[in-house]
Amino acid sequence: VINNNNITFINNTLFGGWETNIELVAGSVEIRDSRLLGGAGTKYNLFVRSNNSKVINSNVSGSSLSDIVMQSYTNLTVLNSNYSNHNNQSNGFIYRQWYVDVKVKDTAGNNLTNANVSFTNNTGALIISALTNSSGDITRQNVTEYYVDAAVKYFQTNYTINATKLG
Repeated sequence: VINNNNITFINNTLFGGWETNIELVAGSVEIRDSRLLGGAGTKYNLFVRSNNSKVINSNVSGSSLSDIVMQSYTNLTVLNSNYSNHNNQSNGFIYRQWYVDVKVKDTAGNNLTNANVSFTNNTGALIISALTNSSGDITRQNVTEYYVDAAVKYFQTNYTINATKLG
């Protein structure tokens, strides 16, 4: 049980906890570069009772019932991580996100500086707008594949990505 706010849990492997590998009780907990692996008797890998927590670059898999359980009025961001299933109680949200790296070049293969890169989601909403640097790159972005509440999965994909440069 993690019941302190603003904790970062890095590069750990938990396998086959009693009933739950980790229970998040406090807010703003970050689990990074870790593996929460179910085993015999592990019903849940991650039980979330806290708000504004994140799972980043991690593997959450192999539980017997649900890899992630969300209690009411909580939210969790799962970034560049895998999980198979979840149990989301009312008024909780899971945001499933992935990294996107972009490099912009012209037709001759030259990197383009100050090109505007824009991302719109499946509803046409502008989600990201960024300028490329001298290497033609934008800062790594996080895009939402979907978010889910107790009843509905709201897909944000497919994204349209445009790069434009005047002149």
